[in-house]
Amino acid sequence: MTTRPILAINGTEELLQVVIGTDTTLLFCSGINGPGRTMRHLLPMIDEGLSRLGLNLADCRGIACTRGPGSFTGIRVVLATIEGMSRASGVPIAGLDYLPLLAGDLMAHWHGEAWVLTYARKNQVYMQGFSMPETTPLGPARACSHDQAADMLCARPGKVLVGGSGITKNQTFFNARLASSAIHMAQRDVLSSHALLSAACKEDFTRESIPPLYLRASDAEDNLAAIARKRGISLDDARQRIPSQE
Repeated sequence: MTTRPILAINGTEELLQVVIGTDTTLLFCSGINGPGRTMRHLLPMIDEGLSRLGLNLADCRGIACTRGPGSFTGIRVVLATIEGMSRASGVPIAGLDYLPLLAGDLMAHWHGEAWVLTYARKNQVYMQGFSMPETTPLGPARACSHDQAADMLCARPGKVLVGGSGITKNQTFFNARLASSAIHMAQRDVLSSHALLSAACKEDFTRESIPPLYLRASDAEDNLAAIARKRGISLDDARQRIPSQE
């Protein structure tokens, strides 16, 4: 245990979250619901937290952030920001997989099978199943359509708990498709500040870059042919200009 604080950030969904704390104490938390405005708000939120606590970034033991899956813009901005901060301050960094983190928070008191579904884009969700309360993955995270997700959940044996923004943003659809007494809905879909801090405090920090976890092609990649035509370049040339995520 250490009293040196950790800075933790979640930018995977609409609510941008910044927390600062130690292994035992949440010292600062802030959240702004601003989809697509992570770049505008992130650094001021971090600066506010450090200033209120009378800290410099170099006083922190580490900087952690969720690496996905979720908002492409939010993930890119947060990862680039913490890497830049790490290089400037020497403070190491860590990446957190979002779906198991959310499951461990929303579904901590459930005993049995649970599935987290978060919003990906229109008619698509990210989803992953877990055995609770240990949060043991039942398989890898995936991106799938609403119908695919509903079919998978309806085929599960026994009682299942489901939750996340993928459910709440598509409540009418999933209420109709999952109208079974064996399927239960979690009461909330937002990661708590305490859960974010607790997970960050357990991480091993590094000075290596943190890879994003995207799971699907971006909207730009899906529409690459149309974008290439508008810019007057070939599709092959456009593909070569896309940075590799490997």
